Amino acid sequence: ESKLRITRMVNSIEHRGPDATGVLIGKNFVSATARLSIETIKNGHQPIITNNKRYIASFNGEIFNYKNIIKKYSFSPQEVNSEVKLLVKLFELKGCKFIREIEGQYAISIYDNMQNKLYLFRDRFGIRPLFYKEKENVFVYGSEIKSIAAYKAEILKTSLNSIAFTGLFWSNINDSTSFEDIKQLQPGSYLIYAKNKIEIKRYWN
Repeated sequence: ESKLRITRMVNSIEHRGPDATGVLIGKNFVSATARLSIETIKNGHQPIITNNKRYIASFNGEIFNYKNIIKKYSFSPQEVNSEVKLLVKLFELKGCKFIREIEGQYAISIYDNMQNKLYLFRDRFGIRPLFYKEKENVFVYGSEIKSIAAYKAEILKTSLNSIAFTGLFWSNINDSTSFEDIKQLQPGSYLIYAKNKIEIKRYWN
C-alpha cells in the first residue's frame, strides 16, 4: 500500500522533475522526488541516505552559496559532490542552526531514522512551496497540494476561510491554503514532526 500511495504522489508531480525519479521506503517513513537536474546531474540523485543510515534527505531548489560553504568547512569535494549532500553534511555538523548559513531558494526534508523525527525547512521568502497535512497520526508533505491529495486519492474540500482571505486580502493568510486540513510551511520557518506532534520555529524575519 505504501508503494501504491507514494507512486500516486510522485506521479502527480512528475512534471516538476523529468530527469530522475527516486523513491526510498523505510519502516516509518517514505520519501520520493521528481528531479530536474541543473548542475552535477550524475551526483544529485534523491532521496539520499547517509552512510550510517541515520539521515534521509531530499531537496527542491538551489543553494547559491554551496561552493563557499564547502570551502569554509573544508568538506571533501568527493564526499560532498551535490547540494543535497552538502545540506545533510551541514545538518550533521550544526543541527537546525545550519539553515542560517544557507542562501538560496529551497524546500528541504531531512528525516532522522534513529530518532524517528522529520525536519522540514523553507527558504526565507517562500520562493519554493512546501505543503503538509497531519491527520490520524499520519504526516504527509509535498511541493504541490495535488501530491498530498494523491496520498489517499481523495477530493479535497475547499476552505471557506480561504475564500474569505482571498476576497479580503487577495491571498491566503499565515499557514492557510485553499483547502481544509492542508497547511503551508511559512517562509523563513522550519517544522519538526515527532511523536505525532508538530513544532514550528521561525529562523528568519
